[in-house]
Amino acid sequence: MITHDTNFNQFYGNPVSGAIDAAALLGIDVIVNHHSGDLYQMASEIRAAVDNGVDGIITTITDLTVLEAVKYAKSKGIPVVVYNTGELYSYALGLTRVLQSDLKVGIMVAQQLQKHGFNRTLAISHKKNIEGETNARLEAIAKFLNNDPYPVLMRPTIVLVPLWKASEIIS
Repeated sequence: MITHDTNFNQFYGNPVSGAIDAAALLGIDVIVNHHSGDLYQMASEIRAAVDNGVDGIITTITDLTVLEAVKYAKSKGIPVVVYNTGELYSYALGLTRVLQSDLKVGIMVAQQLQKHGFNRTLAISHKKNIEGETNARLEAIAKFLNNDPYPVLMRPTIVLVPLWKASEIIS
């Protein structure tokens, strides 16, 4: 399992624990590598795993560098399962993808915001994501909360904050 994700993910549950539990039931080994910031290293590890003869890869497709590594794995006949990001690319490559769609994730985030009394948000993104991924999530949030989406600002992490707190974060 080679992923950009962290050990704890609020909106997707914990796919790593699920993979480890499933592997234990099936009597197989799972090696987990997280790359929260270095996507070139993540892509390099995908290629190295393929070259070392892994039986399969569970990953996230976070950018075009990682996408190329996933294409490499597919070209070598390695089964790849995608979760979290990379929805559109996984379908185009004929890969198995698990968990919610980006639209559903946006709705889930909006439901949590609304549950806590927030109805206007500011999205801050750490990098340019694969085209359509972040936008689908943000559009779903805006539609669910029935307001216009705010621009995505480039910052060190993806954060959804109530508008009245945005000045504290940006300044």
